Amino acid sequence: RLTSKQLEKSQELSYKERKLVNNATASAESLFVLDMRNNLQQKISTIRKEGVLKQQVASSRAVEITSITKFAKTLIQALILALGVYLVLENEITMGMIFASNLLLGKTLSPLEGIINSWKQVSEFKKSFASIKILADNQNIQEFSIELGQPIGNIVTKDLSLNLNKNTKPTLKNINLIINAGTTTAIIGPSGAGKTSLLKLLSGIYKANEGFVYLDNSDLTKRDFNDLGKYIGYLSQTTDLLAGKVSENIARFGEVNSELVIEAAQTAGVHEMIMSLPAGYETVLGDNGFGLSEGQKRKIGFARALYNNPNMIFLDEPGAGLDDLSLNQLTHSISLLKKKNLTIIFTTHQAKLISLSDYLILINNGELKTHNSTANVINNLKSS
Repeated sequence: RLTSKQLEKSQELSYKERKLVNNATASAESLFVLDMRNNLQQKISTIRKEGVLKQQVASSRAVEITSITKFAKTLIQALILALGVYLVLENEITMGMIFASNLLLGKTLSPLEGIINSWKQVSEFKKSFASIKILADNQNIQEFSIELGQPIGNIVTKDLSLNLNKNTKPTLKNINLIINAGTTTAIIGPSGAGKTSLLKLLSGIYKANEGFVYLDNSDLTKRDFNDLGKYIGYLSQTTDLLAGKVSENIARFGEVNSELVIEAAQTAGVHEMIMSLPAGYETVLGDNGFGLSEGQKRKIGFARALYNNPNMIFLDEPGAGLDDLSLNQLTHSISLLKKKNLTIIFTTHQAKLISLSDYLILINNGELKTHNSTANVINNLKSS
């Protein structure tokens, strides 16, 4: 009780320090250019000093408790021996009874001393067990005996609401949509409107606080993504490539099928760019795709989304960070995908990409403002 709060605070600060160091490492170039290193170093140093101080207080208290325990044990043993000697002198007991009582006292006090010395480990075990129990209770672990196979691509949402932060207003509220298979839908709206959150709900990344997302009349959250994932293509707003070969990244780190890798790269319009790399498809990337520009990483991420010919494709700001030539190539690629009657859903601010869509979803302040054919929505926006 005397050390737990200090130790918890020390662990929190240690985690905060590690997280800050990791973020600083990932942003090392910006920190250098913007002269932020000294400020960040000072912040990390302050957090570390506070954490060490909390650890020192907890350790000091633990040492004090242990010392008091040992002193109490020694004092009790000395008092028992003194009492025994006194009783022997008074002919109340024999010398052998002194040793017997001392032995019994040692056997009695040792477990208590052991409990005190190991209480920290017991306390940590209880906290860890409670954390694991909470995690296990919150996991909706399902075993799937049936693979539903390739989806048709019809998506329906019913009273869909999402709250990413309980202390703020809902990110999305009461979204009701019907997206037909084989159509291309663009999600538009101002920054912070909830476009990315809606895309992640429709693709199964997020789970709604309220409401449902149905894929071909089945609850999306109840689908086995070990099966469904191979029929879905997804490009995040921040391309998250992994350390490894370009070919492995495109093949999603499964068995590399050369034909499918090249097909995905050609459809994404990045085959020539990959071939210009030092080792082509065998080029080894560092963590987070280190070694490529942001535009190159985004293009390879797009190729990964198209690997193995998925029939549902979700793209989050696919044109972000692309130059005009690359944007034209992306437009051409989406046009080719449309001819295959795939279900394509993407968020965007770019008029050139909006023009490719069959339907538009307009989101503002987490609310669905309109969902109609692209031509109708644009005409209504112009007239208003």
